[in-house]
Amino acid sequence: FFYGTLIDPDIRRLVLAGRTLAVEPASLAGWRRVALPGVSYPTIVVDPAGCVSGALARGADADACRRLRRYEGRQYRQITAIVNDAEGGAVSARVFVAPGKSSAPDWEFESWLRRHKQRVQTILRRGVRPAAAAGL
Repeated sequence: FFYGTLIDPDIRRLVLAGRTLAVEPASLAGWRRVALPGVSYPTIVVDPAGCVSGALARGADADACRRLRRYEGRQYRQITAIVNDAEGGAVSARVFVAPGKSSAPDWEFESWLRRHKQRVQTILRRGVRPAAAAGL
């Protein structure tokens, strides 16, 4: 389940070296998407009243999983969560989560697209993980 920068198909394509995954809209209830301090990407925190919209990806092979782990970086760990797919069905999915604070401001995908996407694309084309580049 992608809820941040990997919602964007251009970023996903760069991270996965041109491979594509079957992706559909999905949501994750009981969580909230928040900004991480000093970078442009988010994490999620438990929030019983929250719901995070995102994308459910299917068909990731071992190489795709390796690329996704590298992109996310060591700060993120994978958890298994139940997400609601496009048809409203409950699906078990892997989700990357970094330590975050429930008091952090919400992170907005549309704002990230306007302010940071182009810079992240440039960095990915150079072969550098955004998490490794200061200020992203």
